[in-house]
Amino acid sequence: NMKREIKFRGMGIGIYKWFTGHYTEGNQDYHYITRPDGYVWQVIPETVGEFTGIKDKNGVEIYEGDIIVWSGTLDGCIFNHVCEVIFDLYQWCGWAIYSPQQKSTIPFGEHGCNPNEVNIVGNVYENKELLKTN
Repeated sequence: NMKREIKFRGMGIGIYKWFTGHYTEGNQDYHYITRPDGYVWQVIPETVGEFTGIKDKNGVEIYEGDIIVWSGTLDGCIFNHVCEVIFDLYQWCGWAIYSPQQKSTIPFGEHGCNPNEVNIVGNVYENKELLKTN
């Protein structure tokens, strides 16, 4: 599907809340999200992530920086991978997931991660500990 909505998510400055909409990067100190209703809020630049155009198995929008659990079966074996959603410029040139356990990047789609097997459990800004490997 080449026609996806271009929007971003960012954590508001001075308020512990996510905002989604159009992202504007001003000078060094001014980054903001404009919601569809015209409401504008300054956001922490490190928390800004783009909408992938993909939804998880619960219909929740997946953003860059989300942490997901990918559950499925491969060759009869059940697996649960905790992964970070990234834009992979090098190997797949598109939206992908990075698995710290496997130390590998897997693309979303037919030959990779099926979004119907994915559940969002957090994001790298608030729940980085979910990605820790033992």
